[in-house]
Amino acid sequence: MASYGKYKTKKGVKWYFQTYSDDPLTGEKKRVMRRGFDSKNEAKIASEELERELRVGKDIFKKVTFEEIAEEFLRQQEKNCEPSTMYSKRSKFKSRILPAFGKLQIDKITFEYCQKWIEQLEGEIDAARDYGIQANLIFKYARRKRLITENPFDLVVYTQTKKEGSSEDSFDGFWNKEEINHFLSIAETQCTLQNYVMFRVAIFTGARKGEILALQENDLIHSTKEINIHHTMYWDKTALNYQLLSPKTQNSYRKVPLDDVTWNLMQKLITANKAAKLASGLLDNLEHHFIFVRGSFRPHRTAYPTEMLQSLCKRFGIKYIKFHGLRHTHASMLFASGANMKEVQDRLGHARIETTMNIYTHITQEMKSDVQNRFIDFMNKEPNEKFPDLLESK
Repeated sequence: MASYGKYKTKKGVKWYFQTYSDDPLTGEKKRVMRRGFDSKNEAKIASEELERELRVGKDIFKKVTFEEIAEEFLRQQEKNCEPSTMYSKRSKFKSRILPAFGKLQIDKITFEYCQKWIEQLEGEIDAARDYGIQANLIFKYARRKRLITENPFDLVVYTQTKKEGSSEDSFDGFWNKEEINHFLSIAETQCTLQNYVMFRVAIFTGARKGEILALQENDLIHSTKEINIHHTMYWDKTALNYQLLSPKTQNSYRKVPLDDVTWNLMQKLITANKAAKLASGLLDNLEHHFIFVRGSFRPHRTAYPTEMLQSLCKRFGIKYIKFHGLRHTHASMLFASGANMKEVQDRLGHARIETTMNIYTHITQEMKSDVQNRFIDFMNKEPNEKFPDLLESK
């Protein structure tokens, strides 16, 4: 119930009112006062309006910024999300969301502002929708907390075509059989044994780089010559330490058979690692016995495979694809060998068949484009370049 009073100012007598209600951020009772009314009736009207706002949940205690609510929301998310997921979320907020919204009072942000931000973002990056989804979560949370009465993102329209499935749908290129053989022949002679085996495992199993880096010696199943994939590597850049996390999805738990050459190479690498550990006196003192390790026998950073692949491609003029593209390369070879969609899905550990189908679509489209480019190149050549054997026979 509001109370009213009057006070003197240089401009004459003014009225005020005060009332109490729960702070939606803390749940504590807070006093709210409004001043500057010319009459008690004017103060009463303002008081009744304020009470209506309280009933529908509008915050009147504190000018809360988007950044404050975002931090509260993200701290709650950390209780249920994997560290790698939280790292991705916080990266999105740090890079593009907070610079645009962070210092703004959350109840002052309009639909027009949100729409303009999305349109600008769509002109800069392909993943604008992903950033919009994260920003929208904050407004939804603020509404649940009664900090805003309407979500300005409810009316936002995206002009980019919605991408189906998970982020793994993004296509990172692939190599054909000749390009694979060319790359592996160079890697075998120019790389360390460890890096060569790492590349070969990626190409011949389709495993994700985090899954490869998480492999330990006891993950090799000798009776069937398979690798047991049941972890993925995550590096906390702040703590400079690694964590073994559950795989991406339930389907990512899988056993993948190795060809004889790759199996023997992995055995050779494990033997070399054991000899190095024995020489250093650490053989029996390590918590984990990873297969792909740096000098201290700790696992590599998750950026390491990408850096090595990029360096090798640049050095020898090889067509560059991302390390994840080796996974798509494996998929392309499976399809070429006659594997069906379900078999490829199981092999790669996709949760959704649509993800596998999306990769297949990209592969076939690129193959068609490559055929067209080779045809155009052929037709643009001089006659003696097109048929050198025929000309020489004459």
